[in-house]
Amino acid sequence: MRAASQKSSHQLPRAGHARKIAVIGSINRDEVWDAHGNRRRGWGGILYNIAALARHAPERTTILPIAHMGSDARVPVGRWLRSLPQVDISSLLPLAKPGNLCQMRYINPDQRHERLLNRVPAIPREAIRHALSADVALVNFISGADVTTGTLEFFRREFRGWIYLDIHSYLLGRRKDSSRFARRPSGWRRVVSCADVLQMNQVEFTTLSGEYADSRSVLEWVDNALTPLAGQCVLVTLGAAGAFCMTRTRSRWRLRHFRSGKRPAGADPTGCGDTFCGLWLSAWLKGLDYVKCTEIATLAAARPIRPGV
Repeated sequence: MRAASQKSSHQLPRAGHARKIAVIGSINRDEVWDAHGNRRRGWGGILYNIAALARHAPERTTILPIAHMGSDARVPVGRWLRSLPQVDISSLLPLAKPGNLCQMRYINPDQRHERLLNRVPAIPREAIRHALSADVALVNFISGADVTTGTLEFFRREFRGWIYLDIHSYLLGRRKDSSRFARRPSGWRRVVSCADVLQMNQVEFTTLSGEYADSRSVLEWVDNALTPLAGQCVLVTLGAAGAFCMTRTRSRWRLRHFRSGKRPAGADPTGCGDTFCGLWLSAWLKGLDYVKCTEIATLAAARPIRPGV
């Protein structure tokens, strides 16, 4: 949530008027085991965002992904992205080695163990400059090391538009065996202060606040912890329980709770959070307000929109 002193130096595009959205993060190869031990392989990370935007954003929207593309992704992912007329792949960064491999084992639909193998380096500052031509930027922490804090702060200073930030894996540490664990980095306020809209899930809310995510705790924590950082909207996704939408008018926050659409029994929830922000941004690009965007995204994101690769 950007500092108040920055507000006058950045032009926030009016909803419905943006024409170009940068999607900054990582492309993953996913291996997913459900609670019964069944395995699924696929591609994920920001590809979920792109799939939702390509299907639901206004027709004339340009989608500019900025991410490393591993050697294993170059052909299948590149072919799919080139098939989407809205997507400009000119800012993808080819790697000579395979990209991120994320292994996820579900205990239940809201709990999983993760390992991240082959973690790729952070996106360099010179590549982030390509996003300065966009009207809106989605920064999605997929690996947790997608961009450094210094690069994100540079982008916030230079960018004239509006930043939607999914904090996600920024709050995950990585052990020597590549397993991931929840942690609250000391620099989290610096990251949050770069966002106009901030998204987190209920586990990430607990990691940051130390509280269970209910309407009282979310309202109190956002009011106490985030008001000094002067954001506009905070979204806390709750899985099958829906999502909280916190909007700010001057120094006062208002909370609304939206119910989720029905998730099919046994459905793989991987990508629901990324689908949520893709749908939210698609609605915003059509001119809807924060509250209506959240209502639409919460209902629809129970069924993730998977990349066509």
